[in-house]
Amino acid sequence: MIINLTEVCEQKGNRDISSREPYRKTFELRDVFINPEHIVCLREATGFSKLLAESDLVNTSINPRGSFTRVSMNRGQTGIDLVVVGTAQEIRAAISENQKTLLKG
Repeated sequence: MIINLTEVCEQKGNRDISSREPYRKTFELRDVFINPEHIVCLREATGFSKLLAESDLVNTSINPRGSFTRVSMNRGQTGIDLVVVGTAQEIRAAISENQKTLLKG
């Protein structure tokens, strides 16, 4: 079972070194499809709202005062962390509703 979440990711781009403007991180939204069996941990991404408020948001309708969750994924010997839109409870509910249960019969 695969679930679809919305990831907040930093947009990588070239920075004009000659610019006198202070460097500001740029973020964008993208769809990410996750296998819930590889999720290790869900936790609130504290401080991420402040980071978004101080940066540029490209082509997004994201509210920097919204809730964000850091999803830790197992990737063999290493792991990967994703920041997704929504509270940990909302993400857990999306995972739970997508799982099927077998009935003993």
